[in-house]
Amino acid sequence: MNHGSLGTVSREVLKAQRSYVDQQEARPDVWYRDTYLKLLSTARLHLSNYLSLPSPSNLVLLDNASTGVNAVLRSLPLSPGDIILYLSTAYSMVKHVSSYLSKTLSVRVVAVPITLPIVSDDSFTAPLLGTLGSLSPVDLARVKVAAFSHVSSTPSFVEPIVRLSNIVKSACPRAEVMIDGAHSLGQIELDLGALGEHVDYYVGNCHKWMYAPKGSAFLWCRDGGGVQPTVISSHNRITEGGGTGYEERFGYMGTKDVTAYLAVKDAIEFRGRLEEDCGGTCIDYCRGLGRWGGDYLVGLWGTRRLSPKEFEANLINVVLPTGDFEEAKVMHGRMLEEEGVYMLVLRDEGSGIVYTRLSMQVYLERKDIVQTAATTGHWPPSYTTNNTGNLPTQRGMPSYRYSLAFTAYASASRALSHTPSYTGPTFDLLSSVFSLMLDEDVWSYWSQPGDCAPFFLSPYCEGHGASMCGLDELWHGEDATRCPDPVYFGNIMYSGHLAHVGALVRLFAPDPVAADEVLEFDFGGATYTLSSLLERLTAQAVGSRDAFGGGITCEPGNVYPSCQSHLQAALRLWDALDGAVDDEHDEVRRNWQEYLFKDNLAAGWDTPSASTPLGERLFEIAQMTPRHPHVPNFDVPISCAAHDAWTLAYLPAWYEDDIEGVSAPSYVNARGRDLLRDHAGWEDGQLRDLRCKALAGEEDWDIASAMFPLVESSIGDDLGLERRNEVISRFERLGIETKDKGMYHYGSEYGLEVFVTSQLAMSMSVTNTTM
Repeated sequence: MNHGSLGTVSREVLKAQRSYVDQQEARPDVWYRDTYLKLLSTARLHLSNYLSLPSPSNLVLLDNASTGVNAVLRSLPLSPGDIILYLSTAYSMVKHVSSYLSKTLSVRVVAVPITLPIVSDDSFTAPLLGTLGSLSPVDLARVKVAAFSHVSSTPSFVEPIVRLSNIVKSACPRAEVMIDGAHSLGQIELDLGALGEHVDYYVGNCHKWMYAPKGSAFLWCRDGGGVQPTVISSHNRITEGGGTGYEERFGYMGTKDVTAYLAVKDAIEFRGRLEEDCGGTCIDYCRGLGRWGGDYLVGLWGTRRLSPKEFEANLINVVLPTGDFEEAKVMHGRMLEEEGVYMLVLRDEGSGIVYTRLSMQVYLERKDIVQTAATTGHWPPSYTTNNTGNLPTQRGMPSYRYSLAFTAYASASRALSHTPSYTGPTFDLLSSVFSLMLDEDVWSYWSQPGDCAPFFLSPYCEGHGASMCGLDELWHGEDATRCPDPVYFGNIMYSGHLAHVGALVRLFAPDPVAADEVLEFDFGGATYTLSSLLERLTAQAVGSRDAFGGGITCEPGNVYPSCQSHLQAALRLWDALDGAVDDEHDEVRRNWQEYLFKDNLAAGWDTPSASTPLGERLFEIAQMTPRHPHVPNFDVPISCAAHDAWTLAYLPAWYEDDIEGVSAPSYVNARGRDLLRDHAGWEDGQLRDLRCKALAGEEDWDIASAMFPLVESSIGDDLGLERRNEVISRFERLGIETKDKGMYHYGSEYGLEVFVTSQLAMSMSVTNTTM
């Protein structure tokens, strides 16, 4: 993830360079006196054309940008008191050469302080104007050279060099401008023909972003007469009349391997073929990947960029989820040693901001950024955002409860399908999952002050220090909720899964005693078993029969049909294991089924209209009223494809087809699958439902997409098979195989790897019967 520091050469270009080496070593005299000079002219011509220069006459090749900067600065006729000016974002080499000249020639160095984060062009121009404004007219006349980075190194920004150059030239009558373009060629569009009207010297590397060999760079001078190489060779005669010309003096700087210069031509040709084959430019690909990657990491880590996107090219700067630089360096070492990932960790000296600079390149894909982010799981929990499932704030689908529960469902379904006579390992896994779900880190979100979901509750909780359990207590009374008990009232988004996983533990247990040893636990001073947990959930369902057909709230006041399926499945499985249907359980099932398929279905759900701006929906999210005066009603009922797909996927686990007509569960399930399959929002295997984006954000797109193959498998008629395969292919492209090749998971752009992998793994084994 650090291509920008050193670059790398393509195999094709390396092969070309080796052919030059062979020629060089086969006939050295002919090579250095004739062949090399002709090939050098060709390489300069190719590069000149690529840079949109009218001719190569002012363009020479050299080893690297450092060589070029040294050549320019050390050739200037500097006198004591003359000023070299640069921005604080300048590369350290520029600063060091300037410091050297300050000590040897008594010149002055003026550094313009640039403050992070970057906001606009003014972040560069205003400090420059301020610094120049602080200089006297005499000092302004003594500014001999201003050095600016076209694309700075660390942190990396595309700087407004034309504006900066014009400011300096307007204020400083004797100043020349040198551009350090070490990171420019191949990373940004570079028209040196046009840029040359504003600057005097331009230095750039070919090995960083142009896929040329190391030891290849260029120097362009408006008038190269006074610039000498850092090595004065036997071919470089210096006389009062001027001596050896600019091109010749840089054409031979002693006997050395110059084949990297010549391979610049081959690198340009390789890049052209690559772009032709791919149907787009390398710059556009890398820039698009970087902007996506920056958004992904900012969302994942809960941090920010160091600049707006327009100041980024292939290099993106993202603040790390820790302000401790020493800790970041330890993380860097672990990632390299344990995961084979090289990610820079850096600290800005002025602001103290700790950040990473990631390099985008054509050999990278989104899944590489996802994998890099995954290796930062070593960050301490206090610095890790919810998308890694490590904060007490367990809101979204990457939360522990969902990762654990869906892992259990996938493992159970695969065992039932593939190893039904060998249940021991699955029992052990399910027992571990159930035990982990009892960990306080999994459920403490329920009583965490100041933290509520969904978003329309968050301002109230943050402003009043309320928790979700506290809101329920406010509305329903202390005796009804028993905070902080996470299963006594509401919170079916946890308790339903706990019951469902518990029922699977009992299913796979070798005997009832083994199951009971796992399924006894304490919450808030109360001891539960699976039986008493189901009794408590059943009592809640009976209590809400009139309002929501027995639906239990997830967040305070909201009943999501998707969550109810797991309680219903747990009750059905419990009764199946007991060999008899519990009348109260069956009543709960009938009440919810009647409500879901008759009262909850959205109006006109099976005849979607193209005029509906957000697309169709099936099942509505119901809202409990009245609320507290400080908590506004959200515009519900509403739902989206993610909730619909989730609800449909798990219907076969519990429903009975004892309702007739368009509300028949089997009809709704099959018709709902068809609507999801034909949804207008599908794009490259992802269901981009606008309703989901409006309700919960784009991560719901991956939820809907990953659930669709499970919907298709649980119906079992293969009418959605083509769409299912598109989904799997997309997540497979983002997939990650661990370093030791012992583990694989599908990838997600939103930190949903465990969720996605569980749904897809389950879809590959489950049938209507096993569901």
